[in-house]
Amino acid sequence: MGLRRKETCTPRMQEGMVRLATWMPFRQAGEQLEFFMGTAVGATTIRQTTEQAGEAQVHLQEQQVARLQADCPPSPSGPEVQQLSVDGAFLQLVGENGKRSKRWPWAR
Repeated sequence: MGLRRKETCTPRMQEGMVRLATWMPFRQAGEQLEFFMGTAVGATTIRQTTEQAGEAQVHLQEQQVARLQADCPPSPSGPEVQQLSVDGAFLQLVGENGKRSKRWPWAR
C-alpha cells in the first residue's frame, strides 16, 4: 500500500500490525504481534501504522470513485419516490403454498 517503512518493521510485520489493530485495541494487538512474530512493538507505533494504512486506503478508494464517476454514464432518472424493504432474518416464513410456515409458529 505504499506505507512509510518503519526502521525495525518489515512489510509483513506492518501488515500484521494493521490486521490485528482492526480487530482489537492497539496494546492487545502489540501483545499478539509479539507472541506470533517474536518482536515487541509499542501501541503508539501500531496506532500510527494503522492510521497510515487507513489514510492510504481512503486515498485509493477516492481515486477509484473519481475514475468511476468519470467513466460511467449518468444514471437514468427514476420516480421521485422509491421504496426499499429488506428482510434481515434469513428465515423462510412463507411455505411453498403461500401460507405461513408451520416450522416457525412464532412468526404470525
